[in-house]
Amino acid sequence: MAKETDKAPKGAKGSSKKNDNKTSTAATTVTDFPRGGSNGLTPLEFREVTRQAEREAIFADGVTNEKTDRKKRMSGENADPTSQSKKKKKSKATNNSGVSDGVAHAGEDADDDDLLDDARMAKVENLTSKKLTKGALILGCVSVIHELELRIALPNGLTGVVPITSISSEMTAFVEKAAGDAESESDDANAMDVDSDKEDDPLDLEARFYVGQFVKCVVVEVGSDSPVTAAGKSKKKNTNALRIELSLVPEEINSRIDPEDVCEGMVITASVKSVEDRGYVLNTGLPKKNVAAFLPSDSAQPWIERWMPDSEELKVGQLVEAAVTSVSADRRSMRFTIDPKIVAGCEVKDTYKTMASIQPGQLVPATIMRVWDNGLSLRFMGFYDCSANLRSIGMLGASGKDEIEKEYPFGDTINVRVLYVSLTAAAKIILVSANPHILQLRPRPAPTGYELPNAACLAAGRAPVVGSPAHEDPTAQNGGATASTSSIADNQMWPIPYGTILDDCVVVNTVGSKGLALHVTGVDSVQAYTAASQVVDEGEEVPTLNRHVGHFCVGTHHRARVVGYDSIDATLLLSLRPSAVSNSLFSIGDVHPGMLVTATVRAYNDKGASVDISPQIRGFIFKEDLSDIPLKHPELLFKPGKEIPCRVLKALRDQNKIILTARKNLVKSKLPVVCGYTEEEGAVPGAIVQATVIRAVKHGFIASLYQGAVCLVPTETKVPATGHVIKCRILKTNPARRHILASLDVDPSTPLDELLRKASLNKDSSEYDKDVSQVSVGQLVSGVVVGVREKHINVCIDGSNLLAYLKIGQLSDHRGDVLEKIRSRTLVGDRFDELVVTSRNEKRGVVDVSTKRSLLKAAKAKCTPPSAEDLVVGSTCVGWIEAVVDYGAFIAFLGSYKALVPLENISDRYIHSTKDILDADQTVVVSITSIDQTEGEYRVRASMKESVVDISATGCLESNDFLEDYFDGLESADGAEVLEHIGSQTLVSVKQKHAYGVVVAPVKEAGQGLPSNIASGFVTKQQAKERMSECAGNAVVSAFVLDVDPEKGIADYSLRSALLPNGAALEKAAAEGDPDLLAKVLENCNAKAEATRKALKTACREKKHTQMIVEIVKEDYLVLSMPHLGNAVGFALAKTYNDRSRPFIRFKPGQRLNGTLVRAEANKRTLVQLDPITSRSKDETEYGAEFTDVAVVQPVDPSVKLFGDYSEGCLTVARVTGIDGNQANLEFASNVKGRLHITELFDDGADIDVDARDAES
Repeated sequence: MAKETDKAPKGAKGSSKKNDNKTSTAATTVTDFPRGGSNGLTPLEFREVTRQAEREAIFADGVTNEKTDRKKRMSGENADPTSQSKKKKKSKATNNSGVSDGVAHAGEDADDDDLLDDARMAKVENLTSKKLTKGALILGCVSVIHELELRIALPNGLTGVVPITSISSEMTAFVEKAAGDAESESDDANAMDVDSDKEDDPLDLEARFYVGQFVKCVVVEVGSDSPVTAAGKSKKKNTNALRIELSLVPEEINSRIDPEDVCEGMVITASVKSVEDRGYVLNTGLPKKNVAAFLPSDSAQPWIERWMPDSEELKVGQLVEAAVTSVSADRRSMRFTIDPKIVAGCEVKDTYKTMASIQPGQLVPATIMRVWDNGLSLRFMGFYDCSANLRSIGMLGASGKDEIEKEYPFGDTINVRVLYVSLTAAAKIILVSANPHILQLRPRPAPTGYELPNAACLAAGRAPVVGSPAHEDPTAQNGGATASTSSIADNQMWPIPYGTILDDCVVVNTVGSKGLALHVTGVDSVQAYTAASQVVDEGEEVPTLNRHVGHFCVGTHHRARVVGYDSIDATLLLSLRPSAVSNSLFSIGDVHPGMLVTATVRAYNDKGASVDISPQIRGFIFKEDLSDIPLKHPELLFKPGKEIPCRVLKALRDQNKIILTARKNLVKSKLPVVCGYTEEEGAVPGAIVQATVIRAVKHGFIASLYQGAVCLVPTETKVPATGHVIKCRILKTNPARRHILASLDVDPSTPLDELLRKASLNKDSSEYDKDVSQVSVGQLVSGVVVGVREKHINVCIDGSNLLAYLKIGQLSDHRGDVLEKIRSRTLVGDRFDELVVTSRNEKRGVVDVSTKRSLLKAAKAKCTPPSAEDLVVGSTCVGWIEAVVDYGAFIAFLGSYKALVPLENISDRYIHSTKDILDADQTVVVSITSIDQTEGEYRVRASMKESVVDISATGCLESNDFLEDYFDGLESADGAEVLEHIGSQTLVSVKQKHAYGVVVAPVKEAGQGLPSNIASGFVTKQQAKERMSECAGNAVVSAFVLDVDPEKGIADYSLRSALLPNGAALEKAAAEGDPDLLAKVLENCNAKAEATRKALKTACREKKHTQMIVEIVKEDYLVLSMPHLGNAVGFALAKTYNDRSRPFIRFKPGQRLNGTLVRAEANKRTLVQLDPITSRSKDETEYGAEFTDVAVVQPVDPSVKLFGDYSEGCLTVARVTGIDGNQANLEFASNVKGRLHITELFDDGADIDVDARDAES
């Protein structure tokens, strides 16, 4: 319970304490004169001024009634000093006699004004939909994000709806523009994007809100609507349910604020009007026109990092709760911050000039004026009365006002946050909350231990993880798909998920005759409540609830099930009904694809039958799934109340939908259920399953399985009718591409390889269309794989019957193993969504295509000139090598021209033979050096030298494209989990010892979770030299994982002590055979690895430039360690587009390099972009770090101790040991030699007289 510890001063409500600055900061007490210093008024005079101001405010709103007149008369009587004295004595006598007036006075004397205050105090209000008034302001919390609307959780369990047109004026403009573009049927693909420079969808609500976001709302309409129930819950229509329509538009929320009340620290709802270089221009909607509101970028970054880490900046039209940081003297310029910590701590202490400036979400110190049985009456700013019910103060289980008063004594000042403001002519109602999570503006209270992963994020004050795997959420399964923030149902974001059975709930109070307040054992952060109708099954008589006697008296224990949650008041709604607690099918999370259920028909319509799976869960059977054969009159067979056996086809938890089938072939089937594309989901090669034909495709058909999974079934015979249930045998799966290939041959004796060969979609080339004019060079197309050959892949282009050849060398911008890996993963029937046509062969009637990322980007950006006439000398183009000859290489482009790169323009280094370093189909980036036109023919020459070519000048490529493309092709989705072990410490067993390294095997007992397919490993000589003497047969040593190859089942390790901070502890635990000690050490290792991963992600976001050490040099890439980032492991390419030479000469283990982090993602390698050779710093020595710490022997310069001391630019002494031609041989130490060339001996080489030098010698 967050409550103030300092009490208000006794005996007087006023204070003359000066407060010169009008600010809203955290405080524990309230000053009654916040706008100025001492005014000389006595407490009595101040009370009179207060009442006069309130009467003026009431009459200004047009409110006159008997109660107001009575207050006037009482006020007039109090003006008589004699009357005041008499009444004061009478009041004092009454208090001394012990007669209680319901208010704890804490020993203070009460005068008539105090009694008047008591009479004026409004009783505690409980907000209901019927009490909501149009135009009232209310604090809400985003619970569900739909495509065109938001669902908002409101106090007291209410739910509101915000249409997309009621979010901000900017969003409304986007919607109107999109509607206008749709009506005009514009051909522009980006017609809905008002800012062509922005790639995001301006109508994407998921990019502008997050589940759990607090928002201020204005009530627009309260009308009849169907009730909104918990997920999957079936409920009879409630005629009293009302639809609450809300608006978030700043102009509507802030229109009542008096501009004079705007001060530093005030939190205002605003929308992003435009994105500028240094921040954001905000639309505050304040009534004062021409107010310039600005939010600096650095003040917005903390909010973005905390609540929308996947976004780089705020979007136009996005709503924020911004705190004023500065206001100009003329109040026409304001600066804001949305830092969550600052916004949550902004506390309003100054009295507003007008009551209309009070808004929900404001944090104010309020004084407890009266304690009621059902809550508190409070007053803030010395004028404004408000109330908080038991839910809002976290005391739903309080037995009475005495218990409440122990926690909230009369006269105490506590911090509260305004929830609801209704200022009508009939009544002025202000409701507040003192719940800790509301005071701190956290979407959820403290963790309960029951949360699902994304709900735990909200409880920790972080945004839900976008793209979190569905298997982390036991109630979210959708064919292995990932769930975004908006697709996670609100009931799975609760502190305790919907449908959870709680074994021990204790009754702590009866809430009148309406229900029970309960405490969930072990959970203190949320309250629990059950309505009286939820304690017995439907149809049974509801018992009278009594605190002292009966089955539900205080102290009794019960089992309950979670059926609702009030996120604003942090109150769980429970059901004690025996049928609800014992029901095995209560929520959609209890239903899984393939489950057999008995459903009861509710209603039938033209689309199908609506059925009840249980009293809480409803499903739907589409018309085509009602029977194996078409029915003429299905409404006669599926009458309401009829029970039918069904099987679950789809359980769409993110949409709260369950789709069933009543087909007997599927209901009675004993075959396995396939609900995804992995073996865990039933997609096992060789398995015989049942599927339903969806549609026919070329040479086969598509059939549906369960949970939306489909399979491709090639066939040369007639395709079965759509909707027909067939048996098929799974041949091959590709989970990464969500592809299943199946066959109608279900004979188990037929080998799968034979079926795969028969399933090939390849056909005779004569059956394809020969008209290649349907496509043009450089055009982007898509297609289906119809054949996989050794040197090329056959693709049938979509929208035509053209056959395309995709050469293996055109699969990627890289060479070697990457191409073979991609080819091996490509299956017949796979789709290529993006292909670029590279050439047309009109004679053969085929076209060549490519999937190279560089060519695709060039085609999209249209940065390659279409013909030689458009070429300009000096332009940079992307192409590929068409032919390699002795005198150079011919380069082809996405156009009708080619270029020759002469031998001398291939590399900055000497090239002996072009065929040693160049391959056909190799991607290159060239700079045009000359263009010759002779007799209408163009002869183009180009250069590949890295000193000449600037990759960024292509207009479509970035420096890290080559790097990311390589590792994307190298990393298979099947082995992604293995990559997570890179950088971890483990134990290995020595198997073989060689001069060039050590062969090891992982020790499975180490509990590192290394997959079983990683059966062996290798430690290079450089990585093992520290402990080579200890690497005897079967010796167990600690090792550091540098790299893994999931497909080959091999890992690279290091035994270097610098990489193994816990190595000695690991070996000690293994030697002692103590599993507990080993587990503790491993836990410490994992904690360090996790900390390193977090540091990597932060460094990557910041594009950190750091130093690295080369650990392993491989054929195509380098394995690096980063000492300044906890020895994290990174990977960098040893090659470039134009330089594919072997890296073993240019790089050595131990060499120090500099680079920039470009990617640090889970289940992927951390990627580093190395600095170009021309910009590498002087500490990047080619000899490597392994020599820098070597001690020098007998140095000529006694100040030198280590080889590393001989750094570039240092002054030292050497001894000449001989003259060899034009250079002198030097000795720096016994083990350090050097050379001095004659050109480095004199400042001016022209003055050197070589003959005189020789004669002198």
